[in-house]
Amino acid sequence: MWPLIVERRVTALFDLAIRPDEQVKNQLFQPSGALGSYGVKIQLAYLLGWLPKETYDDLVTISKIRNRFAHVIEVKDFSDQKIAAWLQNLQGSRRLPEMIEQLRKEGHSGHLYTLERIAEEPLSNFQFCISQMLYHLDRLGAHMKRNLESLPESWLMGQEKPVWSRGPAPSDDKSELPGKRK
Repeated sequence: MWPLIVERRVTALFDLAIRPDEQVKNQLFQPSGALGSYGVKIQLAYLLGWLPKETYDDLVTISKIRNRFAHVIEVKDFSDQKIAAWLQNLQGSRRLPEMIEQLRKEGHSGHLYTLERIAEEPLSNFQFCISQMLYHLDRLGAHMKRNLESLPESWLMGQEKPVWSRGPAPSDDKSELPGKRK
């Protein structure tokens, strides 16, 4: 369930940035569509510059954990060696020790106890990492939305008339290409 929530947040980034054509969107994002796969969505989001490398890496790792649970019948919990190793590589897991140390220094015993339990219990640790990822994806989405709102309404290609329709049509004369001599 948790990885599905993450996938929906990644899909929501596309909802912000693509043309509001539901028919085409539904074709692309259906399970058999070009963007129906979670892996393809996160790869494209990363290549478009929407995700930092660390976030992309964590999204790939979350996918690996999900797929191991879904496709390896012997895997029942987070004690599986591969899953345990992947979990420890997620940014949230790597940040827990420094967060715990900071709380010790500041004397926040209630929060300290909570984070220590999260660090010790793999399922809680995974849920913590997912929560951190959801927060991060929400912030990325809010940032994208602010940036997109600052663009003119015609920022999408095809939203305004092509430049050549407002003046003379481009010439078919190949001699007018840059670098060509007449």
